[in-house]
Amino acid sequence: MKSMTITQAMDIAYAMAIASHCHDKQVGCVLLNINSVFLSAGYNISCGASKCLKEQDKKCTATHAEVAALEYLNAQDHPYIAVCTLEPCLECAKKLYNAGVRVIYFHEKTSQQKRGTAWFENQSTTRVIQIRYKNKMAYDIASLLFSSSLKSVIDFIKADFERVPNWASLFNDIRQYHKDLKYPEEFFRSEQSICVLQKQQIRTMVLALVDEAHEALHEVDWKPWKNYNMQPKVNIEKFLEETGDILFFIDGMLMTFGLSWDDLMQAVAQKLKVVRDRMATGYHN
Repeated sequence: MKSMTITQAMDIAYAMAIASHCHDKQVGCVLLNINSVFLSAGYNISCGASKCLKEQDKKCTATHAEVAALEYLNAQDHPYIAVCTLEPCLECAKKLYNAGVRVIYFHEKTSQQKRGTAWFENQSTTRVIQIRYKNKMAYDIASLLFSSSLKSVIDFIKADFERVPNWASLFNDIRQYHKDLKYPEEFFRSEQSICVLQKQQIRTMVLALVDEAHEALHEVDWKPWKNYNMQPKVNIEKFLEETGDILFFIDGMLMTFGLSWDDLMQAVAQKLKVVRDRMATGYHN
């Protein structure tokens, strides 16, 4: 199974939430393993009452989204990351932790008296991250939820993520990751002058990019003077991992001058036209 980005997981969590019939709020939750591979998802299941029990000063009996997602895990699944539209309550935070979850991402804050993330953060090797999120609804599964069982939808998502990832979504998620990390710094776009901090940052990003390229090269038996028993090899998995890291530092270079991935794509498209025109005129011959 391919891994998914946190933004993609949040897309699914919000699509799940739409299917909830709870009178109080609509919440979605997605569970991933330590490699960010999709395992399960759920939404808060209504208590079935005609009016919200909370409005009648009664205890809510709805099933929370986190609990629903845990119930649809397979026996061999090991959840490590929970992506929730709403900050988990204390009871759900404890259930997530006991199930193996060690990282919680959420978008909307819950009330101070209900939040369970403070307890979760005090446990061993745990992290809680509130992310900024614009509801993109990249995965059109909301309508499917109304006509299919939750298990069928979960199976659909697992199959859907075997497809090739969307580049635009991936680039956006890299940028969002850097914003959440608050590094590298994103400067305003200016073509007049640059400051000392920009000079330092662009140098760091370029050196890091070159280092990642060297690490990718280390996964290849490339040395012409070395005897590889006539069978030089490449570790494709590690080569792709190190090459993929280069994208993060390209994004850092763009952020240094207030540029977007769209700016880069437009520049690449223009350059591609130039080199193809050169080819047509015999420039490369």
